[in-house]
Amino acid sequence: MSSIAYANLDLQLQRAPETGSYRVLAQSSGGQSVRAPFVLPFTQGELEEFIQIAGPGRGMRRIETQEMEAAKRFGAKLYDALFTADVRSTLQSSLDQARQRAAATSHRKRAGVRVRLRLNDVPELLAVPWEYLYNPSVNQFLALSTETPLVRYLDLPESTRPLRASLPLRIIVMIAGPRDLPALDARQAARFGALRHRRTLPDPARGARTAVSGCPPRARGRRPREEEVRGLT
Repeated sequence: MSSIAYANLDLQLQRAPETGSYRVLAQSSGGQSVRAPFVLPFTQGELEEFIQIAGPGRGMRRIETQEMEAAKRFGAKLYDALFTADVRSTLQSSLDQARQRAAATSHRKRAGVRVRLRLNDVPELLAVPWEYLYNPSVNQFLALSTETPLVRYLDLPESTRPLRASLPLRIIVMIAGPRDLPALDARQAARFGALRHRRTLPDPARGARTAVSGCPPRARGRRPREEEVRGLT
């Protein structure tokens, strides 16, 4: 499978005191920048009603047909409010540029644009279920798209300091097992995790992995204190 080369499109939501509402600043990796007004197209009551219907923890993959249609209507309305003509044009031009760069470097590499939603300046909008943004023209939720994935981007005040550790590393492998979802193939997931670490860590850094499964959350917290652990996956 070919890899995907992503460019970034930052959508920073800000308060607009002159209008009493909000504005969105769209900035692409290529340097293009546009500003556009943003008005949340829902009342607080409508947001709460939708969250009760669709989640919050159920996700787009598990809702039924009737609820899916409600999610698409909600997401399309939110999409139209956020992606006005100028912002939508910036997204399309960013996607075109990403495809051109990928084509110039390798014909096997796919291209996409990672939409990074920045909400630091508007904490009152954090509770909006942005993950339901839906582009009706391509029948796609952005959060499920490999071409234009949506992520919430958190601006940190300072960079994370690198962790110093002695070798070999000890890594805990934890595999989720929700009771309301089909069971995962734990062994296959563990093998995939081991393969990923072999590819990303040099030989001296590879160490013991401790699998933690089938135990209550309180018990899981005890093991790392008994032994020095430098990784969690």
